[in-house]
Amino acid sequence: MENHFHTRSNNLLKSVVRYEEANLKKIISNISQEALEEVNKALSDPSRAGAIHDAVFESALTGIREGRMTYANDPLLPML
Repeated sequence: MENHFHTRSNNLLKSVVRYEEANLKKIISNISQEALEEVNKALSDPSRAGAIHDAVFESALTGIREGRMTYANDPLLPML
């Protein structure tokens, strides 16, 4: 009886862990999807797209000059 109780409890705990992992994956997926939609919306807006492309280009030039890429002055990062 004790072995059955232990096995059943262990299985319940494993189920809870699986459900929590699935919930976290869903939450992270939703956050990622919303962030991607925000970036796509900004890039499809003609009044913002030009400035974003210029800032990305300048950031890339800075990275090339310094010999390493960083996310300093990245115009998309604050949207995320």
